[in-house]
Amino acid sequence: MFLYPIIFTFMMHPVHVSLTNIELDKNSNSFDITFKFFKDDFQSIVAIQTHYLINIDNKDYNDEEISAVADYLNKHFSINWFSGKIIDENFIGKEIDDLAVWYYIKLPLNRVEGSLKIRNSLLLDLFSDQTNLVIYSDAKSEVSEIFNKRKIMLEFDVY
Repeated sequence: MFLYPIIFTFMMHPVHVSLTNIELDKNSNSFDITFKFFKDDFQSIVAIQTHYLINIDNKDYNDEEISAVADYLNKHFSINWFSGKIIDENFIGKEIDDLAVWYYIKLPLNRVEGSLKIRNSLLLDLFSDQTNLVIYSDAKSEVSEIFNKRKIMLEFDVY
């Protein structure tokens, strides 16, 4: 009986992918970041790693959900231009549909030029075939990269 929900989940979407969109806003010295996950995958990994079952289907988020999501993101996602940890105040929105959840955050930066390092190991502990697409954009350029178990870091120059 216990395996039925897990098997059904895998049949719903056999592709394990997340999307992270990072937009540099030089006027406010910040990144606007959007994380998109399959709801069931993200709910599972957050519960496993933070021991808190978030209610993703609630359109509004509460303090406990944001705390659990922030805790997970801080362990599996980082940008070297942001020296702190993702906290409640960084969250600016959430959207849901039948299959996905989007979290929107704004990170203040300690610089906006030079070597940018992004680490993304989101959901890699849950699925061996997990793929994380990261798209970085600013006024001058766009860089996209696929992260997976073999590649969790990206470094490039921004001017």
